[in-house]
Formats: sequence, C-alpha cells, structure tokens
Amino acid sequence: MKLSHFIGLLLVAVIALALGTGLLSQQQGQQSIEQQTFITDFDFANVHHVMLKDRNSEVALSKQLEQWQVKQVHGYKADTLRLSKLLQQFKDAQVQELKTSNSKNYHRLGLSEVSAENSESVQVILKSGESTIEVLLGAEAKSGFGQYAKFLSKPQTVLLDTSFSINTKPAAWLDESILAIDFDSVKELTWSSSQSSDFVIARTELTPTGELQEKNGQPVLPQGETELEQEFSLQVPSLETAPEYPSIFSGLVRNTVQLELKRVSPLSDFAKRQLQAQFVITLTAMDKGLEQQTVLTFYQDQDDYWLTVNSRNWAYQISDFSFKQLSKPLSDYMQK
Repeated sequence: MKLSHFIGLLLVAVIALALGTGLLSQQQGQQSIEQQTFITDFDFANVHHVMLKDRNSEVALSKQLEQWQVKQVHGYKADTLRLSKLLQQFKDAQVQELKTSNSKNYHRLGLSEVSAENSESVQVILKSGESTIEVLLGAEAKSGFGQYAKFLSKPQTVLLDTSFSINTKPAAWLDESILAIDFDSVKELTWSSSQSSDFVIARTELTPTGELQEKNGQPVLPQGETELEQEFSLQVPSLETAPEYPSIFSGLVRNTVQLELKRVSPLSDFAKRQLQAQFVITLTAMDKGLEQQTVLTFYQDQDDYWLTVNSRNWAYQISDFSFKQLSKPLSDYMQK
C-alpha cells in the first residue's frame, strides 16, 4: 500500500471519529437540555396578572386585593380553580425535544405570531412581581404527545411534554358559581310570585345526640353544630294532597343553590331593561349556628333569564332550563 493512500485512509478514519465524538457530545448536551423545566426562575406563587391572546380574542386576568378578576367583564370574579390548574401546568411543563430556531419554519409548528393571518398560536403573558414571562403556544404534536412552544424573545422552539387547552374568550374565565351556600346548611325556602300562590318549605332541626350535661343541677342538651332533617317538607300552605315524591322539594333547594352563571351584567345596565315575569326565592341557611337570609329575584327578559342576589351590584344570566325549573308553582310539586 502506498504511503499516500495509507495517509488518506488514516485521515478519513480520524475525521469520522471526530464527527462521531462531536455528534455524541451534541446529542448528550441536547438531552440534558430536554430534561430541563420549560419555565425556570419564576415565582408562580405570586403571579398577579395573566394575559391569554389569540388571533380572534384575548382575556386579561388580574389579582386585585386577593381576588382574581376578569378585566373584559367589568372586573367580575374569575374562576380561580381553572386558573390555578393552568399555572400549575406551566410550572410543571418539561421540554421533550428541541425543534427549529429558524423563524421561516415556525408556521409548521403553529408558532406564527398571533397577529399573523391564519395563526394557530396562543400568546401567554405571566407577571409575578417585577418578572414577566411571554410564551407562544403552537400546535399539538401529530405523533406522540405534547405541544410546541417558544419564548417570545427567543428563537428556539421546543416540544413540551404537556398539551394546554386555553380558551381566550373572557366569558370562559368567569366564576360560574353564583351562591356560596351549602345545601346541607339550608333550613327553609320561601317561594313568592305575584302570578301564583306563595309557599314555604323547610326541614326541622334534629335534637343533638350525645350525653346530657348538667348546669345548675338541670339537664342541658349537648352543644354542637345544628343538624337538620334530610328532606324538605311543605310548611305553608297546609294541603291534604301529598308531594309527588318525598324528595321533590329538596330538588328545588338543590337546583337553587347549584345555579350556574351564563353571563353577568352590571346591575346599573340591567335595571334599564323592560322585564316580564318575576318571582322571588328566599333561602334561610344556618351559618355557625346563626340564620342568614339570601334573597334571589328572578326575571324573564324576552328570551333571556336573569337573577339578582340581595344587594349585589350584578345581574346574573341563568339557563332557561334553570328558570323554568325554579319558577314552577306549588301545584306542579303535588300529586294530581
């Protein structure tokens, strides 16, 4: 073998070894990057502002005096459970794989800027103290699991190990619960309408169980939380006919305390409407041994149904199903 040929083979082998070593080193380095948390050095516990934005809509959630509010809906209270789940998802997100850093290829991952035509991305802004994080979320992976993402200020795109389901419509972030009243604490419900006879349903307090104690030589019932009968029964008026079934009035109470919000309006705007049907439900509930009343006034406004609660500054739109269930007269609950 000629010396020149041997030297050539040796050079090829050296180059191949160098390339292999370099590639292995690069793969090991990339893998160590992939195993990192996506968002680091950020105080999720003190986040006070969240912005979610896509090509069609945006919603801003901000924390005011320890209460999260939806800016676009008159500062109404936000769904904090849903928000906390989203923040936890960002906190836990891990990088599965590094993708392109070439902006010309961002659209393939659904990572075009939200202002771009036909953009699929969602821009997320998180603020905590003086720190701000801006993230762009793109398409979900077509094979495997995860979602493409990038920091707005960095060219590198990544595949995360989780998929986010983000709704940018403000109405989707409203706290849907209207009443913070537990069914088990409700003692009485009064139903009143100008179009039908009023009625009252209630359940009596049960005698506390436990050993009798003495005070000044007299037996005293044990102290404790008030316990109520399981089912509600008709108190007023007194009728000879029986309810359609034993738990029917309890269903009325459950439907009342579990009312969910469809839309909210400032009371000042709602007061300008021409209203049709109206009825009132008054709940008497036990709170730490004391009775508290909550007055709900229901309204029909064309094909929409609303209610107001005590002296709150809001009107709440509810479903037509809920309105029709709660507006039934006493005769609908009794045996025919």
